[in-house]
Amino acid sequence: MVKSRVWFAALLNLVVSASCFSGYCAVETPGSWDQYRSLADSAYKAGHWQKARQLYELCLRESEDLSAPDKTLIALKGMAAAYTQLDEAAQAQPLYERALELARKQRGEKTPDVVAIMLDLASCYESQGNHRKAEPLYTKVLQLNDSVNGNTAEAARAYHRVALHYMRRGSLAQSGKILQKAMPVYEASLGVSNSETQDCKRDYRDVLRRLDRPTERSIVADRTTSSSSVNSAGAPAANAFTSDSVAVAAGTTGDASATPLRAPITSSSSSSSSSSSSSSGANSSWSTTMADRSEAGGDKQLNEANAVLSRAPGEQLGAMFATMMNVSTTQKRYNEAEPLYKKVISIDEQSLGADHPGLAADLNNLALLYVSQKKWADAEPLLSRSVAIYNKAYGPDNLVSVTTRTSLAETYLNLGRFSDAEREYGGALDAARKVRVGGQYQIAKILNAIGYMKFQQGNLSGADAAYIEAVDATEKAFGNNSKMYAACLDDYSKVLRAENRAVDAEQMESRAARIFSLTSSGN
Repeated sequence: MVKSRVWFAALLNLVVSASCFSGYCAVETPGSWDQYRSLADSAYKAGHWQKARQLYELCLRESEDLSAPDKTLIALKGMAAAYTQLDEAAQAQPLYERALELARKQRGEKTPDVVAIMLDLASCYESQGNHRKAEPLYTKVLQLNDSVNGNTAEAARAYHRVALHYMRRGSLAQSGKILQKAMPVYEASLGVSNSETQDCKRDYRDVLRRLDRPTERSIVADRTTSSSSVNSAGAPAANAFTSDSVAVAAGTTGDASATPLRAPITSSSSSSSSSSSSSSGANSSWSTTMADRSEAGGDKQLNEANAVLSRAPGEQLGAMFATMMNVSTTQKRYNEAEPLYKKVISIDEQSLGADHPGLAADLNNLALLYVSQKKWADAEPLLSRSVAIYNKAYGPDNLVSVTTRTSLAETYLNLGRFSDAEREYGGALDAARKVRVGGQYQIAKILNAIGYMKFQQGNLSGADAAYIEAVDATEKAFGNNSKMYAACLDDYSKVLRAENRAVDAEQMESRAARIFSLTSSGN
């Protein structure tokens, strides 16, 4: 124990020395829990997650020596949050579990702190694909939230996070009900024009769009603003998806419920087109604008699927293809479409062979039929096979290979397989940079997807780097007066706010708002 404390003391001296140069040195010779905690909070606020984790660990050891449960709880949550920001959910999980047990024992279950820890632990489970453990925690939060948090912004944020969970799981009706409940709470606590309120409304519109309920969606869009966009303290409130990522201010109270935690990844919305497409997240400005965009300005990509429409035997396949294309467009005849797709795939395999791009096109179409129904597990093997065929036939740097691989990345994202999604997005991006015609559009789309994925995972530095490239790529692909460019700026501003770069964020938000106000509906 003595050797361990000596080692940590030496480590702390290094941390303190380094921190003085980076501008967040709070004390010269820390030697108590309060001083460790102050340094940890400051390191976290500055985005130095590894240093923050080390300092919170010192807090934890000190609080355990002092037998101080309140301090232990704060240290556990801070250390878990730092691990979460480092994308080490497996390390964060036992800390959240211990914090939840301790908070329940100290304060009882019906407290805001316990509800907040439940949400963060559920997000941690979900990010590891452990839905069996995540689901009951989200359910419990729904049961406790109203009585514990009342009509407050924290209640609205809790509802919002649970709603996003159901959106990711494909339970759109349930997600819509919870978002509908969250909206008036946001409006009452933060104001109708507040950015968090608007994000909630945007998510609700997206759910209604995906449920094919345009009348209700229009009503939500037309809700009039009747409140200020500032909170009761007179300052703009944090974004709904970054409120858990905003760093703890040094000198906060003993209750560490505001300790920053990673926001969970969100589901991606999917195109109804028969060609491959992907988006950067159901609640991002980019994906919402992309979904609302007219078909005339849609994907500028090569689609080898069209080349096989005229292949023999045309008399037998013509009617099938006509029906399937209609189904893909309308998304209303799934049961009729599926056996037809499977029949065509069987004919492809017999007449064209297992490695023909025509087969890949039909595999891809069936996969997208499953995607439109949120059957991600059914879509994944079809897209994987399609990518392999396209890569063999055309090479990985062909545009159709890139777009199909991007759809595969989106599918992994919705399955909670985040490392696979990141790998596929990265590979698709590298390949898109080598495509001569149509590649810039895909580069912009992929970079926006990567940026928002990293933002939702709490990887702010990674998100910032992706959006720096995305802004440039989007301008080249769409122009600097387009809605897509404005949507990219709007999403990047959320990252800047989470990084405590308020001035930069406001400038970007103003620029995006000006473009949105000037662009026509078809741009």
